[in-house]
Amino acid sequence: MFSEFTHQLIEAIRQNGPQSVFWAGIIEQIISPIPSVLIPSSAGFILIPQNLPFWESVTLIFKQISLPYALGATIGTTVLYWLAFLGGRAIVAKFGKFFGISLKHIDLFRTKFTRGFKDEVLIFLLVALPATPISLVAASCGLIGIPAWEFYPLVFAGTMVRSLVLGWIGWQAGEGYQMAVAGLDQAEGLLTILAAGLALLVVAFLYYKRQKILK
Repeated sequence: MFSEFTHQLIEAIRQNGPQSVFWAGIIEQIISPIPSVLIPSSAGFILIPQNLPFWESVTLIFKQISLPYALGATIGTTVLYWLAFLGGRAIVAKFGKFFGISLKHIDLFRTKFTRGFKDEVLIFLLVALPATPISLVAASCGLIGIPAWEFYPLVFAGTMVRSLVLGWIGWQAGEGYQMAVAGLDQAEGLLTILAAGLALLVVAFLYYKRQKILK
């Protein structure tokens, strides 16, 4: 199901360009199973001509991919961010005991997260790195109470860098990118399993390290 929907998003980018990149950025953050690297890299392959000089291609990637994607993705994080910001404590209070996490742990971590320059750099890097799910960062920031005026600029800046790099990779991949897209249907099940496994590993790691972190 998600592979078919993702193919439709890619086709929309082919037909409508930056406008669809913007909307795809929003949808990508709400529908988590969509691979987070797919939209910018697909747009890089589809929208940027292969024969452009380097700096001209970077400028075009910024205008047609990075800027609209960053705007869309930042708006898209609103759902998870505010759900965690407003209701995250209630969820932890009810279900946290199953993972050995309580509101006391959240409050202690919140006090240690000083929201200084180092913490802002950490949030920026987590968003900018393609391997990190932006939705996970958004939910975490909401849960520990990062204010909106700090959260949104950091997410926007991080997704700008992330999409610029991924758009450039998609542009450089050229025809080889078509092979990756052709295998999307077969990869869907594997991606779902890997995502679930990663989530379990994160929970297990936090459970194992929680006392050390909170000391």
